[in-house]
Amino acid sequence: MEGRFLMNPSHTDLTALLARVEAATGPDRALDCHIALACGWEFVTVHHWHAPKGFRLPLGTLANPPFFTSSLDVTLALCSRVLPGWTFANINQDDTKRWWSELREGYQTSFNRVAISGPCPAPALALLVAMLRAKIAETTPTTHTGGRDDG
Repeated sequence: MEGRFLMNPSHTDLTALLARVEAATGPDRALDCHIALACGWEFVTVHHWHAPKGFRLPLGTLANPPFFTSSLDVTLALCSRVLPGWTFANINQDDTKRWWSELREGYQTSFNRVAISGPCPAPALALLVAMLRAKIAETTPTTHTGGRDDG
């Protein structure tokens, strides 16, 4: 089931999740839980979650979801799982100490789409914003808006 959120959240759900991530002022365990739910994690009881099938767990059963909002490594692994065909282009910190991230669909020199985060207070949050923007772009139907008429 790689390449998609396992619960298939709607465009509206993804947009709401994006708004929460963009509003975050730093790492947030409650937000980690919302991201986990969108990615197919199942809440069982307090301190006990089931990971989606095929999700690699380093130590077997995990009591809580990964630290998506604070760990760049965890978020990079999530991006590669839910965005196959996309590559991590860069992450930068600007002069105001805010973070920006960029993901590209396709190859580094020839890509179809680009997802860029806005300024974020932490690198993992910037990458999550770019990832959610890419997923929203994938769920948005595209229409042909120009070019040669082959009809």
